[in-house]
Amino acid sequence: MKFSLPQSGREILTLSLEGSTLRVLQARGRRITAWLSLPFNPAFLSGGFIADPTGMAEVIRNALIRKGLHARRVRAAFPGFQSLSRLITLPRAKELHPEEILPGEARRLMRISLEDTYLFWQRVAITSRQQRFLVLAIPKAPLQTFVETLRLAGLRPSRLELKPLSLVKAVGQPQAIIASVETNGIDIVIVIDHLPMLMRSLYLGEGALTLETVPSPLVDELSHTISFYNNSNPDKQLPSGTPLYLCGALASGLDASAIGQEFGMPAGELHPVLNVPPEFPLAQMLVNLGLAIG
Repeated sequence: MKFSLPQSGREILTLSLEGSTLRVLQARGRRITAWLSLPFNPAFLSGGFIADPTGMAEVIRNALIRKGLHARRVRAAFPGFQSLSRLITLPRAKELHPEEILPGEARRLMRISLEDTYLFWQRVAITSRQQRFLVLAIPKAPLQTFVETLRLAGLRPSRLELKPLSLVKAVGQPQAIIASVETNGIDIVIVIDHLPMLMRSLYLGEGALTLETVPSPLVDELSHTISFYNNSNPDKQLPSGTPLYLCGALASGLDASAIGQEFGMPAGELHPVLNVPPEFPLAQMLVNLGLAIG
């Protein structure tokens, strides 16, 4: 998957809801100009998704007004909970139309209902004989509520991204395991050859994780995700030495090196592709940073 940097002079506003925190970043070209991280009432959420669009929209609108943030181009990240992803390979042939084939393949391989799921896909690789697609299945009702909330807040985003994909862009490494830890859940992405081979987003409950309690479930989820990937891909195992990148609200209290040693993985160091001030909370704002990348 290839990405581009924001064009010089263009202003972008990015927004994400992670745990019970609103995070907003404003960038102009390759320079970050402002950001905020604002806790909100977790009663506005249910199952990690917005349950009160009016209340949440008021939080967003008031936060942007107080901070003086605005931009014509808005991008937002949608939580990965209940979403599924799959890399699907199809033959390359003129008479084959992906829009006709992929829904059926997704229903068969991902065991989803197209009645309550939005299906998105993007071609990520092509050869003379085959083409490969990243297919996403996202729950309809939560996504509709998310879009309605942004509309009530006066925002019409030009792009919506699934949170794990924003993390992949922000880390920007060919091989990586990315783990985002928030107070309500854990996201893990396995990246090989720049592709998100496996994405797992686990909702644990609002306020379920703290700095003291997060290490054990994080190690458990990493172990489960790595084992599942290796067992499912015997011919393309996770490469040895793949670095572990930790991010999210609780990442600052974790020892990435100690956690990585349990799996034979070195701790990865985050290197932002945009110009960030020294005080910028990179690990906490990584999703927003990924959104700002084209």
